[in-house]
Amino acid sequence: MAADSDALERRIAMLESRIAALTALISASSSGALTINAPGGISISAGGALTLSAGSHLGMTAGNRMNLTSGREIGLESRDIWLAASVEATVESGQTVSIDCRDASFGLKKDGSAVVKGKDVTIQASGKINAKASSDVVIRGSKILQN
Repeated sequence: MAADSDALERRIAMLESRIAALTALISASSSGALTINAPGGISISAGGALTLSAGSHLGMTAGNRMNLTSGREIGLESRDIWLAASVEATVESGQTVSIDCRDASFGLKKDGSAVVKGKDVTIQASGKINAKASSDVVIRGSKILQN
């Protein structure tokens, strides 16, 4: 019986040690907020779907690099979306890039063709505008003005 008691005490001590380690990493406030602090990193894996949901705000911050990777597609949907980069922004595609806004659109294809569509299209520059073509340049309109 003493051996059983010693084994039980060792198990209790081991469990208390594990609880202490977990409470050092995880804390809960009286308001119900949960904080996880893992200096070594956190890995979450799900064999099926994984959902993150927040009632008001979901923020993600990385000190160096953040990657979103999907085997098929990534969708962003919101009332308003903005992208900002302080140095460089690049959009790459193997096939096509399209920007659509109701009756106006901009499209690029892998064959090098580009299409800008809109009711009124303005090209504006504070310096020169150069247009070059290795073939014909065609300008059509009911009235073509030149100054």
